[in-house]
Amino acid sequence: MNKTKRLISILMAISIVVSVLMVGSVSASAVTATAIKDVPTYKSRTAYIDSVRKGTTQASDSFVDTFEKVYSFTLKDNANFMLNFGFTNHTQYNWDETYLVEVYTDPNLLYKKDLNVIKNDNNNEAMYGFLGKGTYYVKAYYENKKATKVSNNFFMSLGQVNKNTKFTTVSYVRTNSNKTVTYRLNTIDDPQTVYVHTCNYGRTTGTTTRVCGSTVTLNAKKEFNYTYKNQDPNAHMSIWVKDVNGYESETYALCLNKYTATVVGVKNKDYTGKNVGQSGLSVKAGYDAASYRLSYRNNKNVGTATVYINGSGTTIGSVAKTFRIVPSKITKATSKVKGSKATLSWSKSKGAKRYVLQKNVKGKWKNVKTLSSTSYKLTVSKGKTTFRVYGTATVSKKAYNGYGKTFTVNRKK
Repeated sequence: MNKTKRLISILMAISIVVSVLMVGSVSASAVTATAIKDVPTYKSRTAYIDSVRKGTTQASDSFVDTFEKVYSFTLKDNANFMLNFGFTNHTQYNWDETYLVEVYTDPNLLYKKDLNVIKNDNNNEAMYGFLGKGTYYVKAYYENKKATKVSNNFFMSLGQVNKNTKFTTVSYVRTNSNKTVTYRLNTIDDPQTVYVHTCNYGRTTGTTTRVCGSTVTLNAKKEFNYTYKNQDPNAHMSIWVKDVNGYESETYALCLNKYTATVVGVKNKDYTGKNVGQSGLSVKAGYDAASYRLSYRNNKNVGTATVYINGSGTTIGSVAKTFRIVPSKITKATSKVKGSKATLSWSKSKGAKRYVLQKNVKGKWKNVKTLSSTSYKLTVSKGKTTFRVYGTATVSKKAYNGYGKTFTVNRKK
């Protein structure tokens, strides 16, 4: 009984200590939280809010090398709101920094509820959507581990979004002969101004050529060209669009690394009288399998055909491989022997203009006769003689030979 009482006392003591620790964490979070103003009443027709240009920044703090703060804000209704935040002027594309921005619905910063990051990129920017009615807590943390001091800025903004929102998107159109890639902006209203901040070493061109990061004028189809060079594999193209009504949106298109495609599995094909193609190809860009579609040139008649492996989806570019279309394989061959004479016959080869008959002499094939017919009579020696016959056709002074049929003739007397 005494042991039981002692055990209960120990458990109660542990419980009290844990409770004190939890209360302490609640207090610390609540004290460090900085309340910001309620969300202003305005609507955007686009889902991505450019907080800096729009002037709807809810919080902004400048610092040098370290930063840690908790903000809180309250949404008064259940309209769709999006939260955008990030660090600017940081040590971009360096791993000498640590940063974290998270959103909580609990003042203890213990859990996140129904909050999904819908955008996160290399500029240390992220966006949560969509937020409903309630109070939210944003924890921001940044540490620059480099010796050189860098002037930084943290910003956070909130925007109300129309329920009929459509995202501004960028779609791949084509790869041009001058090695540029054409993209098209898909927006709700006609774009008035487009800001393009490209990934490493890239540049953009529209109807007018501008320096990377400046305004780009789109053509009548809302298209612009992009020149790819060696890219950071995690880099992207950040595009801000301001339409005729003054609404702004932001979207991203991933930049691509340039690889020489590796194509395995291209095989010669038999002539069929119809278009022939390739299947089961292994296509890789770098180490990764590439998505692709195939197109052809001169892939019907006997001769040299070309297959074009064209990138699709996130793979752009094209590579061409050639293969030969040859007369079809001879599937059957027979012989009739009468005395020293033998009559050889074989099935037709589609696409063949002539047939080449060969005889095996001491392990080597020797030509016997080139024929236009599918039979031939000749003198054979006693014993077994091995023959081979295949169809052939000449195109542009090049011979295209089909797969042959090997058979044995046995003269007994």
